[in-house]
Amino acid sequence: QKRKNKLIISDATTFDYAALETKHYNYLSCDINPPTNTFLALKQVIQCGLTFDIITFEHDYYTGIDMHIRDESRLYLTTLGYKLERADITADFQKATAWMRNNGLNTDHALKLGCAPFEDWYISTKNL
Repeated sequence: QKRKNKLIISDATTFDYAALETKHYNYLSCDINPPTNTFLALKQVIQCGLTFDIITFEHDYYTGIDMHIRDESRLYLTTLGYKLERADITADFQKATAWMRNNGLNTDHALKLGCAPFEDWYISTKNL
C-alpha cells in the first residue's frame, strides 16, 4: 500500500518546519536522545507555528540525565495551552534497568526511583 503522506528524513533539531504546507497535525511524538535534543526539537516545531491535538514527549527522567527537561517541557507546553493528560508514563522497570546496564548507562537514579518514568502525554485545550 502506498503512503498517503510525505515521508521526510531530516535532523529534527534543524529542519525548516515553517516550509511545511500543513500547519496542524493530529499527533506529534518527541523522542530523541539525549532529552535536551528532544526539547530543542519540540521548541523548533512549535516556534515554526505548527500545532497538534496530541503530543507525547519522552523526557527519560528515569535515566537521571538532563532531569530538568521534564519540568521545563511541562512548563513550556502548558504555557502554550496543552494539558498534561498523563504524567510520567513508566516503562517496565526490570526491562528499563536491564537495557541501561546493557548499554553501559548508570542505573543509580532509576534504582532510587524504583520505577522508570520516561514520557508525558499532552492534549490541546484549544479544541476541547
